[in-house]
Amino acid sequence: MQARTIAPAQHLQHVRSRLAAPRSRALLLVKAQAVDTSLYKLPIFFSSRAIFPAGTGHLTIFEPRYHKLLEDAKAAAIAAGGGRPKFGHLLDPEAAPPALMADAVGGVPRVGCVAAVKATHPQPDGSVVVEYEAVRRFKILSVATHTPYTEVFAMNYGDVDHGLGSFGEQQQQQLEHEVFRGLRHVAQLSTRLAESRVAAVVGGGEEEATAATGLPEALLRYAPPARRAKPLGQALSDAGYTAAGHSIGMWMAQGSVYGKAAARRKRNQDPYELAAGSLLGEAARRELFSFAAAELLDLDLATRLALLNSQDTTARLQWISAAVQPYVAELQARTALSTALKLDGKPLL
Repeated sequence: MQARTIAPAQHLQHVRSRLAAPRSRALLLVKAQAVDTSLYKLPIFFSSRAIFPAGTGHLTIFEPRYHKLLEDAKAAAIAAGGGRPKFGHLLDPEAAPPALMADAVGGVPRVGCVAAVKATHPQPDGSVVVEYEAVRRFKILSVATHTPYTEVFAMNYGDVDHGLGSFGEQQQQQLEHEVFRGLRHVAQLSTRLAESRVAAVVGGGEEEATAATGLPEALLRYAPPARRAKPLGQALSDAGYTAAGHSIGMWMAQGSVYGKAAARRKRNQDPYELAAGSLLGEAARRELFSFAAAELLDLDLATRLALLNSQDTTARLQWISAAVQPYVAELQARTALSTALKLDGKPLL
């Protein structure tokens, strides 16, 4: 799904201002202790486009240096005990805008994505098609070598300002639900339009019809969890009945006042919360969701780079929310027109 959007200037300016603000490594460690700052060596594949974490794609390797890179990445994965071969996907310096190269390291852009190889497909002409998934961002600290291919020393690069101080956890949750709701609406409207086109094409005797597509798997994987109703005790406390709310909350947490302590039931824990807390973390999930959502938009290179370099989840979600709204309005208008023409018995456009 591609969305033709006009970048909301106020949100994009905020994202770029966050990008321009200097951040020391000490500040990174203080504000985001969950971010892994370990140094590692990473082989680099240069590309004409910038990709986002959680995105998937394919590239074609035909240069001898990249064949060597792929072989070495596979050998490194085996030596490390298994897992998928990984490489760094980085914008080619020749394709990078001057503003980005002002912060370059050793003549290459500073921020890219670690890509994990999903599959390789050798071709008759000797080239290899590589399917990959971008798993996280990295930041280059120094260039190790350019021979036979570029290798860098890098560290993980994640969001450090999750908006919890100025925006608030509850407001940020509402924001990501708003983004997800907007994208689901886009998918639903797109499906309705596609079904109308299919009906028109089939009715006209054409051989091919346009198939409807839904939301991508990556977006659903990192989507915000479904909201749950407030417990009765919390609802009463929020309504001003503090004593009653506290009593009922204690009763629900500890079990009935009747019976023995050993028989008190335990509070049920959400499996998603357990998994997110131990494997991914809510902040990291939200960061990946914001990138999976941004991947659905038709963005120019400068905007993609601003979002890629931003370390502010809230600013990214704000920008995406504002960018999706005009596309939803356009699809609503097209759907209404399609429905009106269908009711009038006129051919669909």
